Amino acid sequence: RHSPTQVQIVLIDPKRVTFPEFDGSDWLWSPVSDFSTVIRDVSPAIGMLQAIVEEMETRYRHFEQLKVPHLDGYNQSSPAPLPRLVIFFDEIADFMSEKPIKQALEASAKRIGAMGRAAGIHLFLATQRPDQNVITPILRSNLPGRIALRVASEADSRIALGMDDGSAAFLLGKGDLLFQVGTSKQRLQALYTDPRLLHQVLRQHPRGQQSETQPIGVTVDVTAEEVRNQVPPNSAATVSAEAIAALIAYSRKKGWVKARDVQSAIWTLRSLSSPQVRFLFRRLEAQGIGATRGTAEALEWCFILPQIGPGGRKEFLG
Repeated sequence: RHSPTQVQIVLIDPKRVTFPEFDGSDWLWSPVSDFSTVIRDVSPAIGMLQAIVEEMETRYRHFEQLKVPHLDGYNQSSPAPLPRLVIFFDEIADFMSEKPIKQALEASAKRIGAMGRAAGIHLFLATQRPDQNVITPILRSNLPGRIALRVASEADSRIALGMDDGSAAFLLGKGDLLFQVGTSKQRLQALYTDPRLLHQVLRQHPRGQQSETQPIGVTVDVTAEEVRNQVPPNSAATVSAEAIAALIAYSRKKGWVKARDVQSAIWTLRSLSSPQVRFLFRRLEAQGIGATRGTAEALEWCFILPQIGPGGRKEFLG
């Protein structure tokens, strides 16, 4: 029902075998690459959660510019609507055994749980071991929605649902579940998805179908004129349109910006000052995104561009 331009997902699968069909799917979100995969290791998973927090903060800056309170209002007003972003963390137990990793996971979950819904970002954490060391007080207080399938004991049920509720131990299995938000609780039946049907759905949106993922009115090879037409309201626009067009083109070539994210990237960069853009690339380099040489080349493309002028000199932008 929803194309990759409307909904993007992040799949974190420490068990490594749960979502093999989704590797390379257009529905998978990635902040830096045009080819997305299921995340299966600890460090990339923590890095992805931190990137999602940054994406959430960027969205709130866009909301502030358009003076709207949430994603729906933004998408009604903006020429570059943003997709909803849904994060599925298949098993968090292994992440809760080491203190630094646990703290990083809790910090990101706390921010997303507190502010994510209005930004269209939704987080699901799952575990097969609902004990107090896995479902910590920080997670319970910041992620109020609970889904409980059948558990081994009433003690596990009370941890999963809270409020001394041991009823999840008496569910029937095979998708029989309890859904609880606050004091409201419903008994529901989970849907079963045949693997053949899932494969069929994913084949309907193969990689490279830009008609599904590319924003309307913006081509992959962005021109300076297109950049000028996408100036956010009240934008200082201190970086020239030519510089932004060159940066977008280079970032597309390097795989740092997806086709569907071009228009959003223009809005973001047109809202930044030249020093802020330089700081952005330092952060990309610090996170290991792109080699040092690639970052330096991108900076040259962005800030030192050949300009047609007296003597054919280069103009330093910022």
